[in-house]
Amino acid sequence: MNRTFAALLALAAALPLATSARAQRTPVSLEPRAGLSTPIGITRGDQKTALVLDGDLIVALNPMVSVYGGYAWSRAVSAVADSAHVTWRGWDAGVRLTLAPVGPYTPFVRGGLLYQKVRLETDGGTVLENDYATGVHIGAGVELPLGILGGRASVSPQASFNTVHDAQWIDAQVGLHIRL
Repeated sequence: MNRTFAALLALAAALPLATSARAQRTPVSLEPRAGLSTPIGITRGDQKTALVLDGDLIVALNPMVSVYGGYAWSRAVSAVADSAHVTWRGWDAGVRLTLAPVGPYTPFVRGGLLYQKVRLETDGGTVLENDYATGVHIGAGVELPLGILGGRASVSPQASFNTVHDAQWIDAQVGLHIRL
């Protein structure tokens, strides 16, 4: 009887600690990223390497599985004429799987859908713009914790393969993953 009472007392004492530790972790995080995008396949002859800016809102469903949604923008110079610019912009959404940490690194894989459009502009004012189209992206990266924001921030280099219509490109980006 005394052991049962002691065990219940220990459990009751530990409960507020577990609750407060859980309350410090929210399942929502932001991840702004910047990097470069290199065209491959048939797109390789149409445009040069592009600057990419994008970001995601990530919601963890459990410690391993998260869903995300965000917006991406990239701009490249045309390979045909330096006075022409190709701009891709649009939305992305998908699933992110966070794997078991390896030392200080936490690897992840992600994949989902793109909903983007492309615009070609020249100095002469010529503008060609496609409607939004659906595509696919798949990628992988790693998180490395930073000693800022109380341990809620990490740097997240990553690479991904993307395709919309016949256009294909590979992104190499570095992000700042911030847990809210």
